[in-house]
Amino acid sequence: MARHLHKFTLSSEEAVHLSEAVSEDEILLATIHSAEVGLGGGLILELELETAAKVREYLTEQLAKTGFDKDYLLTKEGAILEALIDKLYIG
Repeated sequence: MARHLHKFTLSSEEAVHLSEAVSEDEILLATIHSAEVGLGGGLILELELETAAKVREYLTEQLAKTGFDKDYLLTKEGAILEALIDKLYIG
């Protein structure tokens, strides 16, 4: 059965946050580190539907941990994580 990959273009800043969010999952981290480097140091990432969903779970956990300040307002990091979650959604 052929794999159906979805292509995502990430900025270098998004790539850093993505790597931090999945840092405990060696397989996902290796997938990210093996991605093609795009212009400006960003990444061109190709993921299957299930893998993208798993990455979004990690990003959501990271958003809950670090994405809000003491007043529960979205921080800069939170905004990046939120944008990544939306970007990696395959509808």
